[in-house]
Amino acid sequence: MNEHTNATYIASLTAGVVGGFYLALNELIFFRDGFSFLFPGMLDIFLYGLLGLLCASILLFPLKPIFNKYPLSFSCISFLAAGIVVPLLLQHGLNQIHAHGIDPYSPDEKWGTISRMAIICSIGAASSFSAWFTLKRELRASSN
Repeated sequence: MNEHTNATYIASLTAGVVGGFYLALNELIFFRDGFSFLFPGMLDIFLYGLLGLLCASILLFPLKPIFNKYPLSFSCISFLAAGIVVPLLLQHGLNQIHAHGIDPYSPDEKWGTISRMAIICSIGAASSFSAWFTLKRELRASSN
């Protein structure tokens, strides 16, 4: 249970850091007046961390047996697939909820939707890879 908890916390920390990095990059590229939303960005780092903690807690239950029974390459691919597909489905649902009568996949909104989905998939992939790496490190430490 200890390695499951460590992997969960590492994944949520990674989600917070990667989410904060993308937020800062977004501020730097798209807003010319500097970091105008720095405080809300800090709150988003916390929220990304909580979302990462929730997703990692839920996803590590079915993925941990895959990690223990199959080769490391297959388990890494499984972790990355889950880390990309689950946040992508969540973001698709959020796009539909917050559309307010505007098609988020229309040509006018296409690039904003693609960038949001790319950010969410990157956060999920980084979090799942960090959880996989933590489990691998704990497995090697326990076998020595």
